[in-house]
Amino acid sequence: MADVYETLPGFVQANTPRDREHITQKPLEIMRLLVRLSPKGGTVLDPFMGSGTTGIASLLEGRRFIGSEISADIAGVALRRIQQVGT
Repeated sequence: MADVYETLPGFVQANTPRDREHITQKPLEIMRLLVRLSPKGGTVLDPFMGSGTTGIASLLEGRRFIGSEISADIAGVALRRIQQVGT
């Protein structure tokens, strides 16, 4: 039997976060929807993680997360935000 994956409706909209910590920070609601497309218990890779929204969404949706960021300062922001999910 083939794997069955969840799909998204044709159009999804959300507001940009007001208190952004990165210029291109994505809405958490959108990232959670996208992460749900990955297999439950799977691992999400974000090679340009910025402020870590994909990592937060991954943990909230029961996925593991691997992320990288070229800027040490922004990586620190992502680490702090992701660690707050576990508390």
